[in-house]
Amino acid sequence: MTTVPLSAAPSVQNGRLERVTFGTFAAFVAALQLSIAAANILLGLTAVAWIALLVRDRRRPSAPAFFLPLAIFAACTLVSSIFSLDPRASFIDDRQLLLLAIVPIAYNLASRGRATTLTMVLISVGAASAAVGIVQYALLHYDSLALRPHGTLGHYMTYAGTLMLIICIVAVLYAAKAFFLPVMMAFVVGTMLAPAARYLEQHRIPRAVSAVLIVAAACALVVFMIGLIATPVIEWSARLPEPGSRFTNRTPLRARSSTARMPLGFPGPTTRPSSHLANVTTRISSPGNCSRT
Repeated sequence: MTTVPLSAAPSVQNGRLERVTFGTFAAFVAALQLSIAAANILLGLTAVAWIALLVRDRRRPSAPAFFLPLAIFAACTLVSSIFSLDPRASFIDDRQLLLLAIVPIAYNLASRGRATTLTMVLISVGAASAAVGIVQYALLHYDSLALRPHGTLGHYMTYAGTLMLIICIVAVLYAAKAFFLPVMMAFVVGTMLAPAARYLEQHRIPRAVSAVLIVAAACALVVFMIGLIATPVIEWSARLPEPGSRFTNRTPLRARSSTARMPLGFPGPTTRPSSHLANVTTRISSPGNCSRT
């Protein structure tokens, strides 16, 4: 009886450390598109937690095959820094090579069924960052070479680079949707309908009959929800053009009323000053008008 809590405590602690490591890495993925400083701090915390996991499990870090050329590139960069004109400055700049550690960290953390979560976090934060850029361009007039949209980042080139990365990820997922979409739909539907299937099996209903009942009930629920939403959506869509049409109908009336109030022969909203000057010159040059003046 006393051995159960003793054996369960280490497993709880091990699972907690693994969750903390994955949580800090997911926060790093999100912060990478919002703040470089916050992303660097979270990456350092993730690296410390990941090293603690390796030490606890007494295993070596693993990496994909393409990490070998990256490691060779890092080694050549360090060797070239030794023979540079200013080795101290070169080694200070070589700190960027630490970012290559993201590859083995992601390979070890995201390979345990968590890649989908990281992808959704990356795309969701990328969409929010793109929305910030759209607001800056459309409403805040970030539309010149001196003032370009940069989102929450400090430079527009960094902002553009992160958005291009998100676009590439979305393009890859869209190109492979023939594979990913059925798998994701099957996973979501299976997870949602699994309790109902277990309930019907406990009441000794055949699996084929329970599958038909569950699919029919799900389709009926979808049709019912669409019927509830369709009527308000149609009403709202019919009311949307009314403010715009009222504005367009009132604008010519204002223009006509302002034009009607202007005295004849003076420049108004529809009269150019040059044409008015020509009319005045013609009246002065005529004999009748000159004799009157």
